[in-house]
Amino acid sequence: MTEQQEKQLEAPFPYEELGWRITNTNREKTGGMAAPFVNERAIRKRLDQVLGRENWQNELKVTLGNAEASYICEISVYYPNRQEWIKKSNGAGSTQVEPVKGGISDAIKRAASMWGVGTYLYEFPGVWVDIDSKKRIQKGAYAKLKEAYARFLGEKQPAKPKATSRSNTGKQPYKGYRVVNARKSKGANGVHTYVQLEAADGRTLDGFVNQSVDVGQFLTDLKVTPKHDAIAGDYNIISCRVAA
Repeated sequence: MTEQQEKQLEAPFPYEELGWRITNTNREKTGGMAAPFVNERAIRKRLDQVLGRENWQNELKVTLGNAEASYICEISVYYPNRQEWIKKSNGAGSTQVEPVKGGISDAIKRAASMWGVGTYLYEFPGVWVDIDSKKRIQKGAYAKLKEAYARFLGEKQPAKPKATSRSNTGKQPYKGYRVVNARKSKGANGVHTYVQLEAADGRTLDGFVNQSVDVGQFLTDLKVTPKHDAIAGDYNIISCRVAA
């Protein structure tokens, strides 16, 4: 798997491919905290599109303990440069609704997260919404969830420099950007960080840095390489120096 494929696997999902579950409720059972998850179909689609159907596979195992079944999913990815399959696994117990199907589905989701699929959702703060007596989200709450998800992804932030802008490319370096947001991921090629940057004059920039950086650090000598693909869309690869 390439570094670009790692980023594609980690890319956010469209709102339409998410599901929502209630994690806890108030005493009256009229409101609950909604958290997003990626449905299994979207996960399989992402793996097929990024890796190719022939370059990944999954295997399910069932274990019994205390008279209750647990499900282990192993997802293997083929690395052509190493000519070998790399396997990562995770598991889940039976669910209250459709115990077998739900347990298997949860195991697949958790195994996919080991490859970076949907892990950004762990940072979602949750949204308090109205629910019915069966803990189902009221239809009128979904507009609120969609807005919260868009805000979470930063879609309502100030306009950013276009990836195709000449001032963002070539040999002309950016001067002095502060890291205002950073999300680190660890892949086969080491740690890389998705960063949102801001300059003293208000200019903003975001992209992937192939090293570990933290909020508050100051980056200089930036050079930006615009990229595009069908899964992640437009994004920037940023090379830089971290100021002491």
